[in-house]
Amino acid sequence: MGFRRGSNLRDFPKANGNTMKNVLMISYYFPPLGLGGVQRPAKLAKYLPQFGWKPTVLTVKTVTYYGYDPTLLDELQNVEIVRTGSLDPLRVFQWRKNISSASPRIGEGLYRKFSNWVFVPDSKILWLPFAWATASRLMNQKQIWVLWTTAPPYSSHVLGLGLKLWKKSFWIADFRDDWPISSSQVPTSFHRHFHDWLLRQVLTHADRFTVVSQSILSRLHQKSQRPLAHFLFLPNGFDQEDFEKAVFPKRKNPQCIFLYCGTLNPIHSPEAFLKGMGLALQIAPALRSQIRILFVGKETGIDLDAMIAQYSLGCCIERMGYVPHQESVQKLMEADVLLLFLPAWADSGIVTGKLYEYLASGKPILAIVPPGEAARMVAQWKRGEVVHPENAEQIAQAIIRWVNDWKKDALRIGMPRWEGLEIFNRKSQAQKLALLLDSLSSRQF
Repeated sequence: MGFRRGSNLRDFPKANGNTMKNVLMISYYFPPLGLGGVQRPAKLAKYLPQFGWKPTVLTVKTVTYYGYDPTLLDELQNVEIVRTGSLDPLRVFQWRKNISSASPRIGEGLYRKFSNWVFVPDSKILWLPFAWATASRLMNQKQIWVLWTTAPPYSSHVLGLGLKLWKKSFWIADFRDDWPISSSQVPTSFHRHFHDWLLRQVLTHADRFTVVSQSILSRLHQKSQRPLAHFLFLPNGFDQEDFEKAVFPKRKNPQCIFLYCGTLNPIHSPEAFLKGMGLALQIAPALRSQIRILFVGKETGIDLDAMIAQYSLGCCIERMGYVPHQESVQKLMEADVLLLFLPAWADSGIVTGKLYEYLASGKPILAIVPPGEAARMVAQWKRGEVVHPENAEQIAQAIIRWVNDWKKDALRIGMPRWEGLEIFNRKSQAQKLALLLDSLSSRQF
């Protein structure tokens, strides 16, 4: 591909006064789909108009998915959302409407193996013919010459690459996760080289990048050999309006509520916590009547029933499953201790998206994580205690200590609730993206 970045780009409509500039946001995962991946594009689309940019969102029509949250559309009523068809294989391989029903571990495992072998970069490549035709039409009709694509799925960046080369548009590629090119993530060396080639095309031709973590940004920057100024650190975050809608409980909970909010899976497994809790109850049996463990979110790829039975915690645990986002925020405000899980083998750069809402809640966090970015953030904002997941005795002692603090009304965080959190505010993040869009539309390279 011999296209030279920045060449033959079309002129933007001249803005005057209240003129809004147009941006096409391409996001396969978007409300009414739920779970964490939709929050970033949805919140940016919500706030960009306040900073002079009118988003048109291109996404997919209804597909079989783990969780739906139609309430997220309530705050997007003034955003144009264009939905296209798709040949997403989930329609073929999962006959039930809710993918989490009936043997999810078997179904998901088979699907992932099949998908990794057949589809590069991912199964959403079969969305591209529909998305390409609609994106081309929208760009022509609305005179849109700025694109923002978000991945995963990485097929969105393949679409952005094609539109960039064909339409000569400005393109910002957003990375919510690393591109999977390691030998443990792809089945063969051929797949790995193909993934690597696609990633290099994206890194070569995108005009700018927004990246969710410093570790991913560093890897992309090193691989691209592009100027560091072309990469904008835009972490996940929280919407302060969500917390303004939530209500603080007026009375103390009758039991100390330990809450985990988010997807439970192999990389966010509660096993280390449950082991520590089982040990804590052996040391201090009276705690059994004083605690309540609440899991809010989808479970996938782990046998939570077996873990609960192994540590005899059935009487202490409530599992709510997936709930609408605003309800999950309310649960944060009702809890006494928030739980964060990462395994000992986790990459040091992993930061679960839920941590940002944990920070915004002002509630203490028991982070059962290895050294890394998540542990650093909990310590930096003085939100609680970090314990290594392989140290069950230390986890048990922390639990006992925190329940005792709860009984004395002494559970506290170590600094003012909102201090230093502006970088994670979705509104201020939309402003940063708007400034980046302004610089591109003004050709301020």
